[in-house]
Amino acid sequence: LKLSPDQARSVAKSMYGLIANGIHPRQVDRDAKSAAQTKKLDQLTVSDLLRRFMAEHCETNNKPNTIKRTRTRIDNILVPALGKIRLRELDREVLVRWRKQMASRPGQFNQCRAILSTALNLAVNNWGLLKSSPLRGIEKYPSNTRSRYLNDDEYVRMLRATALCISEIEKPGLQTIPAWACRALLARGLRISETIGMEWTDIDFQSDRINLPDSKVGKVSVPIGPYLRTVLEELKGYAEAHGIVSKFVFPSPRGWDQCISYSAVYRRLKLIAVEASVDDVSPHTTRATMATRLANNHASSFAIQAAFAWKSTAMPNRYVKDASTAAQAALNALPRLDAA
Repeated sequence: LKLSPDQARSVAKSMYGLIANGIHPRQVDRDAKSAAQTKKLDQLTVSDLLRRFMAEHCETNNKPNTIKRTRTRIDNILVPALGKIRLRELDREVLVRWRKQMASRPGQFNQCRAILSTALNLAVNNWGLLKSSPLRGIEKYPSNTRSRYLNDDEYVRMLRATALCISEIEKPGLQTIPAWACRALLARGLRISETIGMEWTDIDFQSDRINLPDSKVGKVSVPIGPYLRTVLEELKGYAEAHGIVSKFVFPSPRGWDQCISYSAVYRRLKLIAVEASVDDVSPHTTRATMATRLANNHASSFAIQAAFAWKSTAMPNRYVKDASTAAQAALNALPRLDAA
């Protein structure tokens, strides 16, 4: 920065005046920068925070499906409700009011609360935007854990309806793949993301393992199991007979170069449930059903954990919906001790 002699003298006089009053000239610059930063923070909105959260946290740490779901919840719920509020003005009163507004959608509130909580914690601990999170003390709604699973009769009806669906589709070939995917879900209870993204190279028939390179919990290997093995072997023959050549086990009806979509499988599963006269069925239901069937076949928590590649033995407690058969069998197996 070049100054003229007059400008230099003016700056020197200003600095001399500051020093004469006991003020360090550099402190004036620091105060000015601090005031500008404070003004900038005062203008920061919840929308600004959520945009930074998506860019610097979610998009670098989460899987594509999680990023998509998070962005949808931010755009459709969080931003319309809280986006225009300045971050410094986001307080307990505002959040309590928002919680009450979401009373009819407790599940969505809990999901959005988790997103907002992470963003606010980053604002406090990583980005220095807040001193504390105003969300602290704002409770989630009680979790209404779904207890739905298929009993034996419903399970058999779903299997029969699925087989019938495959046989009756007018245009065989790729059009039947959604039904085949439903059959695989019923046979093994894997996550739908694991099922629809499965490739033939992931399957090791010789060792009876499915090696999933990008599961929700990372790279895992799980047993195929006899039911799913039957489905996969029959599907392999079906694909060869109809000229379906794809690296994906369940290719999309739109083309062999991509896997089938979640929505295609979900819609087909709903239609099959209608044909089977079974209510309230989702891909998640098949997972709970298989875990419950394993428990009632006397599988331990460790065995169920391994079957689904869960990280802890606490997960079977969430997915096993009814272990009454196993409990009855255990009670019946107790040795009888008669008093002498």
